[in-house]
Amino acid sequence: MAKLAGILPEKPAVATMIRPALLFLCGLGGLCPDLVIAERAPDLAALHASADARGLAADPGWLALLHYRRESLLPRYQSQADDPAFFLAAEGKTDPQAELHADLSAMLLPSARGHAQCRFPARWHWLRQQLDIRDAEVPCPKLDRWLEKMQSESVSLVFPAMFLNSPGSAFGHTFLRFNHESSELLSHTLNYAAAVADANDDFVTYVYKGLFGGYAGVFRSRRYYRTVQTYSNLENRDIWEYQLNLGAEEVTQLKRHIWEVVDIDFDYFFFRENCSYRLLALIDAARPSA
Repeated sequence: MAKLAGILPEKPAVATMIRPALLFLCGLGGLCPDLVIAERAPDLAALHASADARGLAADPGWLALLHYRRESLLPRYQSQADDPAFFLAAEGKTDPQAELHADLSAMLLPSARGHAQCRFPARWHWLRQQLDIRDAEVPCPKLDRWLEKMQSESVSLVFPAMFLNSPGSAFGHTFLRFNHESSELLSHTLNYAAAVADANDDFVTYVYKGLFGGYAGVFRSRRYYRTVQTYSNLENRDIWEYQLNLGAEEVTQLKRHIWEVVDIDFDYFFFRENCSYRLLALIDAARPSA
């Protein structure tokens, strides 16, 4: 933006003639997305004031997207995401309002690196709807390709039963399947599990870390046929599946949020923040009333 600003004439009349042409050329193929945002960006101060007046920072939709919960009797929120990369505000883990303001600013101002709209598309979609923000989008080709790959209009919750040789599966497991139109086995799945970094952990260590958050929880995606090979063919585990009644737009919002949380660390607790709990938190982001 600074480089381009230097070539624009100082005289208002000439600038008025050249600026639309420059914006048109930049818009061809998204060559200058930052300049387009700067020209179209709404009044940030007005948006911040509107968000505060409407109490959006305490809205269930915003709290679900940032995984905020009240962790104690204190009247403050804390996000269950344990990765600083998940927040744009320095105090974002414990301050929903500061994070909302930081997100709005990052999504509507030029960025020298990957744009916040592309990094957090579910938040951007929600903020656009709540504040009626128009004509401020930037191109996100990587996100578009990923959404196309995950193309699905329905989602199923899948439950494999326990595996006798694995104490960690004592209560079974749950994951999501994004149903492929032509073949169920080609569907993509989303799995959340503890990342056991040390394969030499004995049973006592495994139980201790699992109960008290000693393992990080990670999301992984793979084709369903590979999951069936593991759970059914190799481990002889029964598998139940339940299709969720999410609409097409809710499924798309769910996929946008998955893009946000992949590679983000969450502490794993066997009896609390486990696979089922974390998947429910994802569904909350798509339908906060769930």
